Amino acid sequence: MFRSLVDDFSAAWRSLVRSPGFLLTASSVLGLGLGATFFMFAVMNTLYLKPPPFAHGDRLYRVFARTTLTGETHDEVQFPDYLELRSRQRSSDDLAALSWNTATVTGEGIPERFDAVDVTPNLFALLGVEPKIGRSFSPADASPGAAPVAIISHAVWHDRYGSRLDVVGRQAVIDGVPTTVVGVLPEGFGIIGGEGVWRPIRHDAATLTRGADAGFGVWVFGRARAGVDAAQVGADLSSVMAELQRENPRSNSGVSASVLPLATGIIGPDSVKSLRRQFGVACLTLLVACLTVATLLFVRATYRQFETAMRMALGAAPTRVLQAVLCETLIVAALGLLIGFAVASAGLRHYADLVAAISVFGGVPAWWTFSIDWRVIAFAVVAAVVSATLAGIVPALRVSRRSVADTLRESTRTSTSRRLNQFMGLMVSVELALAVALLCGAGLLAHGAYRFVARDFGVAAEGMLAGSIALSSDRYPGPAYDRFVTRLLDRLRDQPGVQGAVAATALPGLGAPAGSVVFSGWEGRPFAELPTVDAVAVSKGYLAGSGAQVIYGREFDSRDRSDSPPVAVVNAAFVEMYFQGHAPLGERVALRFGADAPLEWRTIIGVAANINHGVTWGRNGSWRPTVYSPLGQRTPPWITIGLRGGGAPVEQSRILRETVRTLDPDLPVYHVRPLSQAQSEVRAGYQLGSVTLLGFSVIGFVLAIAGLYAVLAFTVGQRTREIGIRRALGARDAQIAVSVIKGTATQLLVGLGLGAVLTPFAVDQSVALMEGLPVSSPFTYALAFGLVILVAFVFS
Repeated sequence: MFRSLVDDFSAAWRSLVRSPGFLLTASSVLGLGLGATFFMFAVMNTLYLKPPPFAHGDRLYRVFARTTLTGETHDEVQFPDYLELRSRQRSSDDLAALSWNTATVTGEGIPERFDAVDVTPNLFALLGVEPKIGRSFSPADASPGAAPVAIISHAVWHDRYGSRLDVVGRQAVIDGVPTTVVGVLPEGFGIIGGEGVWRPIRHDAATLTRGADAGFGVWVFGRARAGVDAAQVGADLSSVMAELQRENPRSNSGVSASVLPLATGIIGPDSVKSLRRQFGVACLTLLVACLTVATLLFVRATYRQFETAMRMALGAAPTRVLQAVLCETLIVAALGLLIGFAVASAGLRHYADLVAAISVFGGVPAWWTFSIDWRVIAFAVVAAVVSATLAGIVPALRVSRRSVADTLRESTRTSTSRRLNQFMGLMVSVELALAVALLCGAGLLAHGAYRFVARDFGVAAEGMLAGSIALSSDRYPGPAYDRFVTRLLDRLRDQPGVQGAVAATALPGLGAPAGSVVFSGWEGRPFAELPTVDAVAVSKGYLAGSGAQVIYGREFDSRDRSDSPPVAVVNAAFVEMYFQGHAPLGERVALRFGADAPLEWRTIIGVAANINHGVTWGRNGSWRPTVYSPLGQRTPPWITIGLRGGGAPVEQSRILRETVRTLDPDLPVYHVRPLSQAQSEVRAGYQLGSVTLLGFSVIGFVLAIAGLYAVLAFTVGQRTREIGIRRALGARDAQIAVSVIKGTATQLLVGLGLGAVLTPFAVDQSVALMEGLPVSSPFTYALAFGLVILVAFVFS
């Protein structure tokens, strides 16, 4: 048996070498499909299959709060719930919690703002991490009234303190509070990446409350006991949450718990769904590749049917013939495997560059190293073998089951059986259907990504610098907040070359806070039924300073102070959606930022031209309804300054930093970069998915056209004698071409029809990947279908 297998592999290799065109085409086709699948599996392996580099990483998990009625998961768990989960659970070694924050460090050197994490003292022990120097947190550090302490990251230790060993025990002023540095973490350690300052969560269990006034929510992590799986942990924590529902019906009604492995939990369930959809598209691309290779194998087997029949006539068993054909397919798959690794490696390098551009707390997790490891290699080998079997089994069975007499009799004819031609045509039609559906879905994503990056957000981003500051309510209460912002913007506008300066909670395209809107008579409506809008707090003169037009009424000016009646400006999309285009000047509208939050009633004083402050667009790519309110009447803790003019970005940055420093030497300016760059960074995740799916779709399209070309070339080759006779009888070349194209047209029409049926499913998957995607895009659909038709007839 082994000897015959070696002989068949040797014979298959010699046969394939004599047909280098077939070998190169088939292996390249399969390699492209395998490469797309390898690439996506490697991404999934990096993002959530590979255990994080912590102690017992395979047993670590993250807890989510889950609304039982809708199945929606929430990132944060109420801190009182965390305490109860930790004390009552029975399936884990321990639970720890953290809360994301920021920290402003002053005192030595220039003030700097860092991403910060407030943690329960047991977090580092849970992860198995010890400080590089100094000590970890103790339970006493989290008790009320304890002296403030902090642990800093290796990067902060190196960059700000010059890697001095005496930093431990020294005091740093963090958020205006003298704080003792007690430790420095190992290099590269981080939960998400980029965290610079770590502080203990301090709480007094006797004063904790639940519900909207609970103070804060936390991310919760746990480590399962040895031998306990995720399902058991989830059931255990859900039972505890059920007890809390009975004990606290007002705050915990309908709230349960769900768990995910830590690596998966870091990116969240929505991102996991997105990755699975992308992996599904990659598998469809591989299916198209298998169908194309199967078509090529059918063509090759048909041309060699006389040779096969002679082998069987000389005594070769059908199983030996089957084995010989499968050996050829496995050799094609082996070469395709190498090509697939090359394609996947190139894609991973590009993917890593795109991921690095995503601004998530200053970085990405340390274990996000996009590479090919043993898991990817094992998957690749299995995928290659399965693909070879799928592509070769039907042609091999057909060859091995053919009657010798029938084969020898048909070898004298000029064409193959009608059934074979119909079968190969059907395969090509399926390939074209999958390709056109993939192109439509990817086209929408590409259109959406282009719209997010290139579409005018209502104001020009060129020449504007964005930089953020944090104004705490302790240092800037009430009127002091308004006075500081006004003085800062006035001084910036007085700088040489500066054309304008504005401030807002969100500059265009950077992501706006969402608020629920309430109109007169809606006071009794449930919070869940209220529509949401972008709620943007802006400085006086913001619209004019941004270059936006006021259509009706006026914008905010010196009359709109913290002690003045609350007012609002809405955009044209808001008026169109809720007032049917009629100017709502004088109407009252309220914003609500939580189910138990108070209503903020405001009088509408103006209507502005549309500006998109959100990261995504509205439904079907429309403008998002927006409500503006004066900064002085909202006093948000974080605002972004927009500076237009003043020179190159480096000079603009200097002007902004020095002007802020003259007003408050302890106030750092962070996230300073051109507005166009900032817009691109916050959309990097959407671009990532769209580029990936577009690449898969292009590969699928190329493979489908390759299959169509193979069938067409085979058909023409089989009709060579017929074509010669028709030409001798006086038929013109155009007539002959039309007769050949008719067969292609049938396959094309069937493929386009199937594609039209599959397109809505592809569109649904694309819409799920990108909010605000323009579903009604006839141009995109026409382009996808037209491209398939054009290329098909060009190859015909």
